[in-house]
Amino acid sequence: MKNTPPIVLLFLLFISCTDNSEVENVKQTQLYAAPDGVPLNTNSDYSHINIDSLKNVLTTAKEDSNKVKALNSLSLALAWSIPDSGIVYAGESISLARKINYEPGESFAYTLMGFCLTTIGNYPLALDYFYKSLEYQENINSRQGQMYTYSGLSGAYRDMGEYQKSLDYIRKSLSLENPDVLNSSLLGTLSSVYAKMNQSDSAIFYASIALKSQPNWSGVLFVLGDSYYKLNRFDTANYFFDRGILGAKFYRTEIDLVDLYHGKSLVFKSKNQMDSAIIYARKAMLEPFGKYYPRGVLDAITTLSNLYEIKNQPDSTLKYLRASIALRDSLFNREKTMAIQNLDFKQKEKQKEIEALKLENRNRIRLNALLGSLFTLMVIAFLLLKNNRNRKKANELLQKQKTEIEEQKENVEQTLTELKSTQAQLIQSEKMASLGQLTAGIAHEIQNPLNFVNNFSEVSAELVDEIQDIRRKTHDGKTESEEDEILEDIKQNLSKINHHGKRADAIVKGMLEHSKSESGVMELTNLNSLAKEYLNLAYQGFKLKTKDTEIELNTDFDPSLPKIKIVR
Repeated sequence: MKNTPPIVLLFLLFISCTDNSEVENVKQTQLYAAPDGVPLNTNSDYSHINIDSLKNVLTTAKEDSNKVKALNSLSLALAWSIPDSGIVYAGESISLARKINYEPGESFAYTLMGFCLTTIGNYPLALDYFYKSLEYQENINSRQGQMYTYSGLSGAYRDMGEYQKSLDYIRKSLSLENPDVLNSSLLGTLSSVYAKMNQSDSAIFYASIALKSQPNWSGVLFVLGDSYYKLNRFDTANYFFDRGILGAKFYRTEIDLVDLYHGKSLVFKSKNQMDSAIIYARKAMLEPFGKYYPRGVLDAITTLSNLYEIKNQPDSTLKYLRASIALRDSLFNREKTMAIQNLDFKQKEKQKEIEALKLENRNRIRLNALLGSLFTLMVIAFLLLKNNRNRKKANELLQKQKTEIEEQKENVEQTLTELKSTQAQLIQSEKMASLGQLTAGIAHEIQNPLNFVNNFSEVSAELVDEIQDIRRKTHDGKTESEEDEILEDIKQNLSKINHHGKRADAIVKGMLEHSKSESGVMELTNLNSLAKEYLNLAYQGFKLKTKDTEIELNTDFDPSLPKIKIVR
């Protein structure tokens, strides 16, 4: 008997119905509170739990906690109908929850993985996931989360035949403060354990209580049918089997159909209605979801073989006998492949004893080879670690050198920029120095003829004065007007020559002053002369460019202006 716990009761939904005879009248009521990580809303009939809608949501959902809850919803909906798919969705939920660090969703996915694995009969791995979830729930002191996980552990141990452990976890869950609806669920699980232990009266007692809140729980209905069958109350048993079939189909716990059909087959067999018994035994054997419950199918095949033997049909008897033997061998191989290990040792500290038993079953050659391999791996690991450290140091050194090279490169580039700037300044200075030397050379060359012009103009003016004095003395004070006018003109010309010669001399001196290599020397200077000098320079420069333009220079200098020290 698989006796699947209803997903609705254990996790999200609280189911009630008003008419127990027809599936169409089964109704879903309010949402039941659940721990974080559980999907928190669904308004559809549980028989159509929006699986297609949830799949559509997943195609566009972002990788966040809502997607984890959607994946958990799908795993939840498929845990007792298509557990293989439920495992896939739970695995995706675990991976995503770890990626986004969403521990509540990851913990609940562990619980779902445990239920799916229990459905397919992989109990050791199921226990492993249940204990992982329980560790998290205990750390955060989540009472509801612990109750869900205790319920899963009780179901796994029940199906493994560990009835006392199953009862212990049921009592642990019942000892917590929990809602009535969850109590009903645990009482239903408790009834299934008593049914497994062939305590029919206790099973009927607890199942009847659980059925008051969940009248269409297929697992509890099977417990009642099976218990009444064992008490030889066949009509009552058949009534509960029929109700269970309706509930299993509606709430998508089809895996219970294997037990329910087989139960009806046994009822008809007991009532000596062999044909009906064969029909329902074949239904149990051919139930599509029986692939997840091969032990139930094996019971149905064994019953079929026995029925055909009673009907004296040896061919059919042999056929189903062979089928049962083949299935039994398959189950043996399946259990052997799963390598069932009681993961309970993690909770009860029996790890050393189990490891000791394993070591005793291994020969010493294999042990020595294993130790040698481990030693080799340790040596390799040490060498790799040492090499990794050396490589890390080398990388750090290279990085440091790279940083220093980059700094030096920046310094060199900065120095090169400064050198280029200095070079440009030197070139400009050299050009200016060359221009100064050229100016000095020109000025010296001009200075000599200017000196002669100035000197001879002064001498000529003196000679004119002497001639005029001599003539006055010769003529007794009587001058000749024409000669005097000519001499006067010559004197004026000489005066102008001298005037302009001095101007040219001042210009040359300015050029020489400009060409001096020394700079910054403060000298007593007449500002009137300096201004007049540079005014004349500007005037001459302008005249050279525009020869046809006549300009009159008018100045008004303060003769009382004292000399001041400046850099000329």
